Amino acid sequence: MNKKFLEAISGFSLVIIFILLSGIYISYRMILSSVPSYEGALTVKGLDNEIRIYRDSAGVPYIYARDKFDAAFALGFAHAQERMFQMDLYRRAVSGRLSEIIGEKAVKIDKMFRTLALGKSAKRGYAHLDSASKKLLNAYAEGINAYLRYSKSYSIEFDALGYEPERWEAWQSMGIAKLLAWELNMGWWTTIIRAHLLNKIPSVHVDEIFPKDGGESFRAFSTDEAALGNFITANIHAKKLLGFEGSHIGSNNWAISGKLASKGKPIIANDTHLALSLPDQWYVAVIHEGENTSAGFTLPGLPLILIGENGAIAWTATNLMSDDALFFREKIDSSFSKYFKNGKWKNLNIEEDTIKVKNSSPVVFKIYKTENGVLIGDVHPYKTFYNNPFQQKTFISMYFPASDFSGEIKAFDLINHAKNWEQFHSAFRYYSYPGQNFVYADSSGNIGYICAAKLFAIKKGAYNPIYDGTKESTRRYVPFKKMPVLFNPSENFIATANNRTGKLFPYHIANVWEPPTRVERIRALLKKKNTFTTEDFMSMQSDVHSEYPRQILAKLFKAFENVKIKDKNLALSLKLLRSWDYEFNKLSQPPTIYSVFYVKLLHNLFEDELGKEMFNEFVFVENLPFRAVKRLLSSPRSYWWDDKNTKPIETMNTVLRKSLADALTFLENKFGKDIALWQWGKLHKLKLKHPFHGVNQAIDLLIDGKQYEVGGCGTTLFNTEYSFATPYEVTLGQAMRFIYDFSQPDYFYFILPSGESGHILSKHYGETTEAWLNGKYFKVHTSPSGTELKKFKLLKILPR
Repeated sequence: MNKKFLEAISGFSLVIIFILLSGIYISYRMILSSVPSYEGALTVKGLDNEIRIYRDSAGVPYIYARDKFDAAFALGFAHAQERMFQMDLYRRAVSGRLSEIIGEKAVKIDKMFRTLALGKSAKRGYAHLDSASKKLLNAYAEGINAYLRYSKSYSIEFDALGYEPERWEAWQSMGIAKLLAWELNMGWWTTIIRAHLLNKIPSVHVDEIFPKDGGESFRAFSTDEAALGNFITANIHAKKLLGFEGSHIGSNNWAISGKLASKGKPIIANDTHLALSLPDQWYVAVIHEGENTSAGFTLPGLPLILIGENGAIAWTATNLMSDDALFFREKIDSSFSKYFKNGKWKNLNIEEDTIKVKNSSPVVFKIYKTENGVLIGDVHPYKTFYNNPFQQKTFISMYFPASDFSGEIKAFDLINHAKNWEQFHSAFRYYSYPGQNFVYADSSGNIGYICAAKLFAIKKGAYNPIYDGTKESTRRYVPFKKMPVLFNPSENFIATANNRTGKLFPYHIANVWEPPTRVERIRALLKKKNTFTTEDFMSMQSDVHSEYPRQILAKLFKAFENVKIKDKNLALSLKLLRSWDYEFNKLSQPPTIYSVFYVKLLHNLFEDELGKEMFNEFVFVENLPFRAVKRLLSSPRSYWWDDKNTKPIETMNTVLRKSLADALTFLENKFGKDIALWQWGKLHKLKLKHPFHGVNQAIDLLIDGKQYEVGGCGTTLFNTEYSFATPYEVTLGQAMRFIYDFSQPDYFYFILPSGESGHILSKHYGETTEAWLNGKYFKVHTSPSGTELKKFKLLKILPR
């Protein structure tokens, strides 16, 4: 190769490198220019009074406004500054408009949400709001729109997708609330999964692996409900896109009275378990409006504190796990224009809808409704994604009550301003969804609990996942005054962790509860000492102990009794498990051995009967296998223990031994035969991901967080769930931590897994992950002095 050619190539390479570097520099400058400014002043129309927004070192906004409407304006502005793309993604999802910016990949998601009609119901619901709630939402929307007018550059996601955000409409905030209700609605998943199982497995064996709490269980029903499968498929796609992955959609919360507190005043704590992503789902704010100060956790898209404190009271929440959907088997005529109800044929409500699709033709489809609900069976548009013969002979409708009008905006407005238990409790007259366990404390020393939900008035034992749609269906609800409430219990503490509640409550709440492991751990820790501090609560929120493995390992040890063990690693593994303290420490080997053994056990128990696809469905809602395994340990010769693909009949002991052997083979192949290298954190890792993750590896380096080795698991208080179908990467965990001690009324403690900002070059994007992993907190002074405020950055919003 001659010298001139090499010189030409070299020169050409330098030009390419220069162009690439120039492009990177220009892109960097563009992205940097989109990072919001926290300082200066701007004038906007529609304001009568000055608003001040201070930002502390963590990017937390301290809003100072004359009244709650100006405060809502300011919060809308702050939300838009930091999370506009996240908010736009949510509002587009709930209205079925993702395809307009994403393309064909989002069509199935848009069809689902158009069929649910949550966006339309939000718009209708806004028209029925009281005037104060409307005014609040309008002020919040004006704050968002003021930022959209003021900003010269939006976050890089808008540029990448080639569009600009539209004006925010007040009703869209109600849509965000309904989207949250849909995310937390886990009860209906089991209806679909059980229906699929009944298509393949005799009902007597399906009953062995489904939960039965307090006499409640799934009543037998026809196996043709598999038509619901297409709905579950579309929803899984939606959860991934919107960052709602994970099935332990729940939380921990607890409160102690002053009798158990070291300084004689109540202390309350909360950590919500949601999908972990970049940016975070929560956004922390301190709001001063007039004489009232409220502080805590907001959801971008909504104008109020959802979890927090106002000095007089503090409130926290966990998912109730209530069954929030009803299904009906419909009788449809051959012309597909009528349905049968109460002895008469009635006209189907048929609506044609159109989805605009980026770089493609519009998609036209039809939505069919009966008075029971919207049809999601054979005619449902998702049948192309999960087709099976049962879809051709059955028609299922679904009623999702959160699509009706509800008054959560008014409820949280009242909660934010409540000063005592009576005012707090009364606010829930207007609350419907999502079903939550609210734990309360106040400055007078009281603690309390409210079961907040709009529950169907179905007696325990009478709940049926799918009803006969041809008969009269009444939608009666449990009256507010009959909902479970607890105030100042003799134990001097209250705790919930998505466990079974309302044991004496006469009405059905749910069939799907989380295993009691977490709530039992909270209760055990609260009984260990006579008094507690905020530091004790911090330690509890980072606790990685789980009692769940104890019973399973006891059975495993028994399975190896009188068995001659020749393999050194098998002998050492059993020795390590026998001496294990059940701490899921990231530096420890026993949790690795146990966790891989458990996943192998699930496969050996269920996959031969279910097949890979149905196995993945069954383990998707993880509390189902968690509880099924415990039940099967009491039935050593159950149908599920035998592998139908082999001639010998396997027993429980056989499968337990095989599962441990499979686990050791996996670990030896992955890490080598030296068990010292089998540390839990080397297998169990967390990487916070942006919604654009996976598009390009180079882009991932810029938009995603680092990868971390982590401890915990799905049954520890420090919840770090991973999918049993694709272990062991963490998908869900503590989306926030909050502690408030009434002996320090001007302070609260919090941490987010990522940070306040959604801008990838902001210092507050992904800045808190290491602190979150290490059990650290930010201490927020809700009423800082003038001297303290001078250290903060200040943005003034002035009336024009």
